[in-house]
Amino acid sequence: MFRISSKTMIIVGGTLLVLSVIIPALRLAEFLPAWLWIDLLTYVFLVSGLFLGMLGIFTFAKESRDRHAQDSQYERLRDMDDES
Repeated sequence: MFRISSKTMIIVGGTLLVLSVIIPALRLAEFLPAWLWIDLLTYVFLVSGLFLGMLGIFTFAKESRDRHAQDSQYERLRDMDDES
């Protein structure tokens, strides 16, 4: 199964969020035409960027928490062996 890393999700989500701000600014400056499909595309970028970014942040936090718990468990077992 293909799995995207948490850092990649955060980067892609952030890029989509930036695009969801830049595209309306270009429309406002009249560099892009005011078409409905551009508005819909901007909305899709906004929602998917927010979703991917938050999912990446939550995944990164869980991986970090699990790694820390595993390290502390290893240290506890090592300390118990040293005491014996």
